[in-house]
Amino acid sequence: MSRPFVHYEPGTRPEAWSALLDRPTFARDLSLANVRRALVVAPHPDDETLGAGGLIASLTARGALVTVLSLTHGERAFGPADPIVGFERRREQCGALRCLGQPRNPVQFVQLGLPEGALSEDPFLASRLSQPVREHDLCIGPWEGDGHPDHAATGAALGEECGRAGVAYVAYPIWAWHWGLPDTDTFLERAVRFELDACAAQAKAAALECYQSQRRGFAPLLSEEFLDHFRRPYEVFLS
Repeated sequence: MSRPFVHYEPGTRPEAWSALLDRPTFARDLSLANVRRALVVAPHPDDETLGAGGLIASLTARGALVTVLSLTHGERAFGPADPIVGFERRREQCGALRCLGQPRNPVQFVQLGLPEGALSEDPFLASRLSQPVREHDLCIGPWEGDGHPDHAATGAALGEECGRAGVAYVAYPIWAWHWGLPDTDTFLERAVRFELDACAAQAKAAALECYQSQRRGFAPLLSEEFLDHFRRPYEVFLS
């Protein structure tokens, strides 16, 4: 990443990335053919929906078992830790996951409640992920080069544990879209695209609407322009 993590300053516009991602030559696709159990790790409530909401909806529609492991409650979204903020974000996350699951195949949900902003200081983070990783055949988590310290720590630990266990791992960018520069950043060289069908796109759109607390205030984390990065008809993962 070429810039520090500051969410409220203007970043790269979504259309700048689309000019690259929409090219016919960008044709590497993510296959779900052999996925039966998938683990999606979210450092904060909403990361799973932003980065992989369409993939989650597609997996549950295919009958795969999906577990979302939420590491923090996002209680520091607006500054100092606030349990009320954490409660609201947990409630929003529960609603979003209901949108992404199926009546007969809901998304399984596990919350660890670790301190937001301190995942890089947790000496047990990798060990916390070890057993969940080994229970699945695909893991999805944040890209370690995303520019957010919690994302970096989670992505590094998850990638390490997947490597040890021999479990397939793909990473989703979040803040890389905001701060990355299409002309200079090279992370898309190992990217794959996952096309969303109409049902998956509709489920993701509904799930995104559940996260209203991050869309309020003078400088919302989930501004409309930022959300446009995640309203594409496909999702992008790094393999």
